[in-house]
Amino acid sequence: MDLIRQLYLKFQKKKFNKPFHPVGVARKESFLIVPSERIKEFLGSLSFIAGMRKLGEVLLLLPETFGIYLESFRVNFFQIIYYRRAPQILTREFKELKNQLSKISCRWLIDLNPEPNPSLPVLVPVEKRVAFYNQKSFPLYNILIKGGLKGMVDFFQIPNIDPVSLFRFPKTELRAVARELPEKKPLLFANQIESLSEVLDHLSWPGSVVVSKKNKDEITRDLKKLYLCDAYFGPDDEICEFARIFKKEIFTK
Repeated sequence: MDLIRQLYLKFQKKKFNKPFHPVGVARKESFLIVPSERIKEFLGSLSFIAGMRKLGEVLLLLPETFGIYLESFRVNFFQIIYYRRAPQILTREFKELKNQLSKISCRWLIDLNPEPNPSLPVLVPVEKRVAFYNQKSFPLYNILIKGGLKGMVDFFQIPNIDPVSLFRFPKTELRAVARELPEKKPLLFANQIESLSEVLDHLSWPGSVVVSKKNKDEITRDLKKLYLCDAYFGPDDEICEFARIFKKEIFTK
């Protein structure tokens, strides 16, 4: 099947190897943005994604595993379509996604994966297809950007948007979570630790420690606890990335 896909994509490249109109971003554009399949990298790109919302409508194509992290996401800010596996041509899910996306108007495709997915330009055959610079990606992607996310920001000339604005925690829910937290402040959110001694061996904390085991069933509640805490302790993972978004003091182990 992989060989058939390679041959199919090689044939498809001929369709994309043609000139396109000069690059320009009009008002009220529509963008299909495909972030990294790694949740931590996706969270790190939220400032860029929020900035793109200033240029027009944004549709996000995300792995369904991201859903548990985004229950507090401002759903009215973006349209989101989830997929089970990364889109690949000649698969049933690819056909289903293509049919779903054919009903949505998009003028730009932006792939934020370090290695652009060659199936996406076939999935969404728009004129302007943007990816990070990689010569092998041309002509499937015809706008290749150097300099990572900063290069993307400079290219689209978008403002720096604080990603915390994309999350909304109802006050009633926060008050309920706050009642579960220790009274002694400041609060340190400890991620993936076996015991309090693991924290105390690394730093002297004057307040209370809120321990999280990173249980998938408790992610939404843990994020609310993190939001109410003053600092973060643990590995530099996706929860740590949330701590950066929420502007917490960070201690990594």
